[in-house]
Amino acid sequence: MSDKGKQLFKDRGMFEKSDKSKAVAFWLCIIFGPAGLHRFYVGRILSGLVMLTPSIFCFVWASKKFDQVFGSASALLGANQTHQSNSFSVLGGLTNQVNDLAASHNLDFSRWDTFMGWLTFGLVAWALIDLMVIVAGQFKDKDGRTL
Repeated sequence: MSDKGKQLFKDRGMFEKSDKSKAVAFWLCIIFGPAGLHRFYVGRILSGLVMLTPSIFCFVWASKKFDQVFGSASALLGANQTHQSNSFSVLGGLTNQVNDLAASHNLDFSRWDTFMGWLTFGLVAWALIDLMVIVAGQFKDKDGRTL
């Protein structure tokens, strides 16, 4: 490569290392991967928001499913339902709003569940791909510098 080409790459930050830690990005991706916190860490705010926003809906959906499964199981076993409803009071309010919205639009929950399942799968797959890119040393920060 000519000196002019090397200078061009240097000007674009191609040979520079990011000031962000690869280890921190790795652990953020392991623990909070589908939520995109590793992307916020390296300064990629827009793609972090693209991951975080559906992750919130998937979390609410998963908590609703968890409540349905274990709420039904405790009802069959004769457990006290007031304790169960208190433990999900915040998420219960959100899921009630989702249920009301779905009922007002005549949404089929089997289709809704299928959609949310695929959305969750996609977010997890995206996080796993990001994890592989981080481990390979090719993950870049907002300025295009590798970690």
